Amino acid sequence: MSDPARAGIDLDGEWRFVADTERLFDATSLPHGDPIMVPGCWEAQVPRPYRIITAWYHRSFEVPADWRGGTILIGFGAVMYRCAVWLNGHRIGSHEGGYTPFALEAPDEAVRWGEANQIAVEVQNPLNAIAEYPALAVERVLNAEQYAPDLPLSEAPHGKQTWYSSQSGIWKSVRAERVGTAHFDALLVLPDVAASSATARWRVTGAESVGGLSLDLAVLDPSGLEVSRTRVALDEGSRSGEASVPVPQPQLWDLDSPLLYRLEARLLGAGGEQDCLSKRFGMRTVGT
Repeated sequence: MSDPARAGIDLDGEWRFVADTERLFDATSLPHGDPIMVPGCWEAQVPRPYRIITAWYHRSFEVPADWRGGTILIGFGAVMYRCAVWLNGHRIGSHEGGYTPFALEAPDEAVRWGEANQIAVEVQNPLNAIAEYPALAVERVLNAEQYAPDLPLSEAPHGKQTWYSSQSGIWKSVRAERVGTAHFDALLVLPDVAASSATARWRVTGAESVGGLSLDLAVLDPSGLEVSRTRVALDEGSRSGEASVPVPQPQLWDLDSPLLYRLEARLLGAGGEQDCLSKRFGMRTVGT
């Protein structure tokens, strides 16, 4: 989830945990709570974890003063199942889906530059309404919905989680990052062994206009040596696009030799580098 090219703060480690079974709290009135480690599910750390449908995580972290003028992103590897995030009492966004990464942008008015910032995350998991496992009967699943009527268990995507204990909470890493006003919203790499190349697909957000912005795309081989570099000017009317980047004499990935390349993508503007992301990828063809 995180990228070493971006200035960032690792928010893994000890947070405070508050079970809110009766939905009594909000982001500005949280008790101190109990220690909990992130990443990790609360079922493995909290006494009597079942029937906790709603819970809060909170902690503080300092935003460097020299980050002022940039954009702050709070990125989560995954939160099970639905969550909303507050920074210093400002709701900055929400996400639904327990297995997908996401990042939320903190507006300037929510950030205390050069000071401690309070982050609070409200987490809801309707799967935790089940108190006894395995819950194979449909009736048992439907009966559990009374504990989370606004988020019915039957409407939450799930597989065998009703067969065994659910996992709830912030179960993957969290990181705060500074990016430019214009920054990457997505970056994907698709290898093409036959063409000795890869396709880089991107989406840019933040700036009112992408005119004048360009991408610098560098491919590094498994030993870290640069093997190609491509410059692409962004179209005025498009915030997404793709480009082919050469991968000469590709070294193939396989189980016995899992060689990985790295694509380093830099977003450049008149003021210099706006953002930078890197993605690892393997050169491999899969067929039947």
